[in-house]
Amino acid sequence: MSEKPCSKCGIIKPIDKFSPSKQLKSGFESQCRSCRSLSKKLAYRANPLKHKRFSLFKTYGITLNDYQNLLKSQDSRCAICSMHLSESRTQLCVDHSHKTGKIRGLLCHSCNRGIGLLKDNPAVLKRALTYVESRG
Repeated sequence: MSEKPCSKCGIIKPIDKFSPSKQLKSGFESQCRSCRSLSKKLAYRANPLKHKRFSLFKTYGITLNDYQNLLKSQDSRCAICSMHLSESRTQLCVDHSHKTGKIRGLLCHSCNRGIGLLKDNPAVLKRALTYVESRG
């Protein structure tokens, strides 16, 4: 089978336009990737809170209430740079240890990326601090 119809748009497309699926007998999703992507975007826009709750629990094992309590305890600010949530275009990120899974706090996107790019390594972070301080 090199082609199949998309169950959403009805267009017959090459099989490589469909994502693999172990659950379906054909071995591929019934909707093409572009229709599936659009469906997911529309579902998210219709109920972003539902997706936030699911994502928090699936990724970090916390509830939306846990997230909101963290946010309140940090005065809606990034735990590193103190940027207020109202100054950010995105929600504060859940920062966690990749070794233990323990949640450390909420960070703005920039601080979260910075720590991640430095591999959560305290020695590297200290060297980065020394570097920045010495080069003013």
